[in-house]
Amino acid sequence: MFQISHNAIRLSRKVEMYQWTEKTDQKTQKKLGAGSETQTTYTYTKKWSDEIIDSSGFKDPKGHENPTSMIANNSTVISENVTLGAFKLPSEIIRQMKGDTPLSLASAEASELPAELKAKVKVVGDSYYHGDDPAAAAIGDQKITFTILKPAKFSILARQAGSSLNTYPTKAGREIERVESGDVTAAQMFEHAKSENTLLTWGLRLGGLLLMTFGIGLILSPIATMADVIPLVGDIVGMGTGIAALIAASFISVVVIAVSWFAVRPMLSIALVAVAIGAVIFGKRMGASKTLAATR
Repeated sequence: MFQISHNAIRLSRKVEMYQWTEKTDQKTQKKLGAGSETQTTYTYTKKWSDEIIDSSGFKDPKGHENPTSMIANNSTVISENVTLGAFKLPSEIIRQMKGDTPLSLASAEASELPAELKAKVKVVGDSYYHGDDPAAAAIGDQKITFTILKPAKFSILARQAGSSLNTYPTKAGREIERVESGDVTAAQMFEHAKSENTLLTWGLRLGGLLLMTFGIGLILSPIATMADVIPLVGDIVGMGTGIAALIAASFISVVVIAVSWFAVRPMLSIALVAVAIGAVIFGKRMGASKTLAATR
């Protein structure tokens, strides 16, 4: 469309339009006696976006209308003949390659534009600008930028399939296919993959803990709601139920992690369960001793 071609692995086009965006802000306040009420406010700002923002769904669309189309869409073109040594690389591997850099445009390239585009766009920095004044963007103005992935050195971990490469199926049912920039050994690539897997695993565990805490907190929330009848008491009870939800979720999470580890780390699994049970017993005894001291 823009008559651009380069000797590259990948050529990408990004189109952004200056548009209105709606931000919703909700504030919940407790009512005297019990219950709460939520106040919603809407604010409108302008920003560049590579997706069309549908202004018809705005709370106040009048004066905040966005255009419904762009001059072009985002697009990525991959070279049909990308090789690593004697191997021709499939698009699945090429998509994993990183290192795209902005493509600088020259006025000479603008002269190659089709006539219908030449009258609409101008070269501004590293982009084509569709609008009257780049220094004062107006709603509907658009900018088109390009990036390219130049030929470079990459390391690929995959299975040979004739003159190409594809995923390697493991006995565990997973697939191995990895691409890194530069000259990286196989041992280093496996270590990098293990590190990423460890971070992902602990991230999922933390996410599970937070979701479980939120769920238990919802179960206990009626207690805090009933306490809202007395001012300030509801906040104190709510804090207490939140702490209780976190403690309960932490205990359950530790037990679940320990059970899942039993097949590969039995001693650590047993130790974790013992620590979790010991913490519960210790907490109960501390609570019982405080109750006994208060009644004496």
